[in-house]
Amino acid sequence: MVKIVPAILTYDQKSFAESIKKIKGNFNEIQIDICTSDFVGINTLSVSEIEIPKNIEVGWHLMSDSFDEFDQLKKFNTVNIIVHFESLLRKKNLEDKVAKEVKWGLAVNPETDVSQIRELLNQYDFVQLMGVTPGAQGQEFHPAITAKIILLKNRGIAKPIWIDGGINPQSVKYLRNLDIDTLVVGSYLLESSNILGKKEEIEKSFYQV
Repeated sequence: MVKIVPAILTYDQKSFAESIKKIKGNFNEIQIDICTSDFVGINTLSVSEIEIPKNIEVGWHLMSDSFDEFDQLKKFNTVNIIVHFESLLRKKNLEDKVAKEVKWGLAVNPETDVSQIRELLNQYDFVQLMGVTPGAQGQEFHPAITAKIILLKNRGIAKPIWIDGGINPQSVKYLRNLDIDTLVVGSYLLESSNILGKKEEIEKSFYQV
């Protein structure tokens, strides 16, 4: 069954705490979007400003060319770190800065030709295809992402595929019958007072229930 992971992108501690309150007890894993202006033109909360319960597994989506808070990640139950193909950050240069073994994801922007990533992707545990341009939640999903998924599979790339951005019951219709491991969902879940109800709506649409 496809896994659904809530994503938090926020600029202040109050809204971050409100998101964690909604997630706590309903999801075991979250993804935190860390943005810096050198990559996406905005700055989100720094890791040092974030508090997350220890029983929640955390993935860090680094939309940055200059992220340097790796020492802070050991405070959390960090399970994965995602860097962008289009950024300057690379797993091989960062592994020694992470205090524990984690899975590494390679994120790919909508405009990037996935044929470019094959060699680099071999070094990563999964690929996270962006359904929107990174840096803001609430954007419309790019249906052309389906062609990227098919291309990766046709070229024999067996890495788990995660989809991030623009996920809702309408957009997941484009992803039906494709081999998707994880859906990363931001505003559709977190702007609702019924987060589990919204999760169920996505699942029903994805599986055509």
